[in-house]
Amino acid sequence: MLGNRLLAYRRREGMSQQQLADKLGVARSTVARWEKDNNAPSVPELKKISELLGLSEQELFSEEDDRLEDDKVSDLEETISDISYGVNEQRKVLEEISSKHATSSDIEKLRDTIDVSKEQLEIQREILHQKKVRNLILIILAIVIAMMVGLLLYGIAFYSDDTHGFYVDGPVIED
Repeated sequence: MLGNRLLAYRRREGMSQQQLADKLGVARSTVARWEKDNNAPSVPELKKISELLGLSEQELFSEEDDRLEDDKVSDLEETISDISYGVNEQRKVLEEISSKHATSSDIEKLRDTIDVSKEQLEIQREILHQKKVRNLILIILAIVIAMMVGLLLYGIAFYSDDTHGFYVDGPVIED
């Protein structure tokens, strides 16, 4: 649940409930309710929480079952890192060749290779961004559905046939 992860990440950062509450501009009891899953932070509060705890919003919401998706994201991040490293290495080679009076054809071939690598890097970054956006949308959708179910259950509990459609503090007196 979100509350357990929030508690764990807050503790990992060595932050008290009060410190987190102060930084968010909410009461300590609000943070306590979030951690007990009695209430949930708003989307803007979730963004600020993830920033304060040094997390992505995806990390804040990731469940144990999401590890496979996290592994895919991790693989993409590793691929991006590898491509970035390759681009930097190619740039160094280009500079070295330039200093050794390589032909313009050699230099042009290397520049083309670097351009292709940069394009691959941008594609991988866009894929990673799209996955993160999709995951955030799924999280928000899950929260909205949970809230709708809660409202439905609330309506059923307080507007049942036992009270003839109205909430009554005391016993209903039948004629």
